[in-house]
Amino acid sequence: MRYLTFSLLVILCTTMKAQNIPGYVPQNGLIGYYPFSGNANDVSGNGNNGSINGATLTLDRFSNANSAYDFDGTNDYLDLGSNSILPTTSMTFSIWFRTNSSGNQELLATDQSWTTYTCRLLTNGRLQWRIYPNTSGGSGGQDLQVGNNYDDNNWHHYVATWNGTQMVLFLDGVSVASGAMSVTPVSFNSSNVLIGKFPSGVHHFDGVLDDAAFWNRALTTSEISSLYNSSCTATFNSLQDTITACGTDSVQLDAGSGFSTYSWSTGASTQATYVSSSGTYYVSVTDSYGCSAGDSVYVSLINSQIEQDDTTICAGDSVSL
Repeated sequence: MRYLTFSLLVILCTTMKAQNIPGYVPQNGLIGYYPFSGNANDVSGNGNNGSINGATLTLDRFSNANSAYDFDGTNDYLDLGSNSILPTTSMTFSIWFRTNSSGNQELLATDQSWTTYTCRLLTNGRLQWRIYPNTSGGSGGQDLQVGNNYDDNNWHHYVATWNGTQMVLFLDGVSVASGAMSVTPVSFNSSNVLIGKFPSGVHHFDGVLDDAAFWNRALTTSEISSLYNSSCTATFNSLQDTITACGTDSVQLDAGSGFSTYSWSTGASTQATYVSSSGTYYVSVTDSYGCSAGDSVYVSLINSQIEQDDTTICAGDSVSL
C-alpha cells in the first residue's frame, strides 16, 4: 500500500500557562481549579482532585463536548475530599451554573448542619452566600440573599468572596450583595467539601455546573470581571481546500499533536487517520481547556490505470485504450 502524508496545521488561540491553567484564572492563592474537561481533576497543581458521583459530562457554555457536568437533581454530586483544603481567614469560590429548577440547590457545602461555607440557590432562583463561623452556628455569621429568577436555564457566573471582614456576592461579574463577617478563623467539622448537594443528602443540584475554583483570598473586582468575561476562542490557520494525490490509494490526514481529543468524520479519534476514497473530511480538536476548533479538507485520489497490453500501431492508425 502506498501512502501520502498531508498535515492539517491546527492551532488553538488560547493563553497557555503552567499546569494547564487559562490566563484569565488568577493563580495567586489558587487552591483548586476544576475545568471539568473530561473529568473532575484539579489542574491547579495542588492535587485536590474531585470524585464524581453520578453526574455526567455534557456541553459547557461554549458548546464544547465533555467539558461540564450535568447533575440530575436526585442523587448526583461532586466530592472534593476533606474540608481541610479550605482556608479559614479569607476565601473565594467561583462556579458557572445553569438550571431551570426552582427548589433549594447546593453549589457548595462544607459541613453537616450549620455549614461553615454555603453557596446555594434558593427557591425561585434566589442566591445565597452564607458563612457560619463554626459548625454549631455561633454568633457573628453573615447570610447574604439576593435576587430572583436565576433559575432561567441560562448560564450564570456565581462568585462568593470573603476578605476576613467583608463578604461579597457577585453574579455575572457584578456585585449584588455584601455584608460584614469578621469572626476569624472559622472552623469545620469532619465533613467533606461537596458541590451539588447538602451533606445530609438534600438540596441536590439540578442542572449543569462548570469551571469551579477556590482561592485562599478574596479576588478583586477586576479579577472577577476577567473570569466572567473569559472566552474560549479557537481558530485555524488558512488550510488548503483540496488535496489531489495521483498514483496512491490512500492519504494520511494529521491534525497535529498537543490536543486532548480528536474527532474525525471517519469516526477516528486519533491525531492522524488514513482515508482511501475521494471526498470531504472533517476534523474537530479540543485542547485541555475544552476549547475546540474544526476544519475540513477535500481529498481527490486519482488512480487511472491503462490496462491495454503493449501494442504496435502504424502512423495514421488508432487504438482504444
